[in-house]
Amino acid sequence: EGVTLSDMEIAKWLRYNHSDKRIILSVNKCESTSIGDALSTDFWKLGFGEPHAVSAISATGIFELMESIQGAIEENEHKKKASKTAASEEKEYTKIAFVGRPNVGKSSMVNNIL
Repeated sequence: EGVTLSDMEIAKWLRYNHSDKRIILSVNKCESTSIGDALSTDFWKLGFGEPHAVSAISATGIFELMESIQGAIEENEHKKKASKTAASEEKEYTKIAFVGRPNVGKSSMVNNIL
């Protein structure tokens, strides 16, 4: 289907409300590499860097997406350690959200990752 008006509105909202957060964009239902390349190319215009073409059902691209998520988590942990003082030993957790339209495979993707 490609980028929709709703996708562009959500991207704008994320940039405005979460500009301090790392956003990793994945494009689901890309069952083959050629379909994934064609579909994900359109999502560059959202401005979140390279979109990850994935298929939650066949696990295509899931490993690359997990590597990107792991890298973001490690980067976030490094920033937290660098900004912590000895007085603030409170444990902070990294939060991850999967956002998308209904019936686009969010649950399947999370289940595949876990």
